[in-house]
Amino acid sequence: MIEFVPLLVPIGYLALVAFKLSSIDFAEHRLPNHYTLRLFLLSTPAVFIAAIISLDWQRLSVAWLAALVTAGSGLLLVLGGGFGMGDVKLLVSLNLLLGYLSPWLVLISNLTSVLTAALAGFGKLLLGKSSVRDSIAFGPFLIASFFLATVIGLFSRVY
Repeated sequence: MIEFVPLLVPIGYLALVAFKLSSIDFAEHRLPNHYTLRLFLLSTPAVFIAAIISLDWQRLSVAWLAALVTAGSGLLLVLGGGFGMGDVKLLVSLNLLLGYLSPWLVLISNLTSVLTAALAGFGKLLLGKSSVRDSIAFGPFLIASFFLATVIGLFSRVY
């Protein structure tokens, strides 16, 4: 378990800025670089240090594979519209951390964020508070799903 201690730095940082980041995304539909890039700059060495402590290079490979697949597919989603670069930058860091813990947590987090955001958007449509053309702040759903997946990982020991 000691190998997971370095991951507490980026996770703690995200916990500290989650409310502010979510508030900005709800209000302005953007995730500022000074938050998303800082999270990436904390996550990258954290997974490397964790891998060095545990000597588990397979976990490191899975983490980076998750991050690279996220970056590639995220860029495709940005080009297609409906997904912002801030979402991609945030999601790369989140999936890097979760990928180190377990690829199942990446799947749980991503599915949960998409489903909850879709339900929220559908709810706004039903209540007449938005139209089909309106965008939704996806960052708060990504953050909440990340923490949910992390807690699931801790209690179910999927890693």
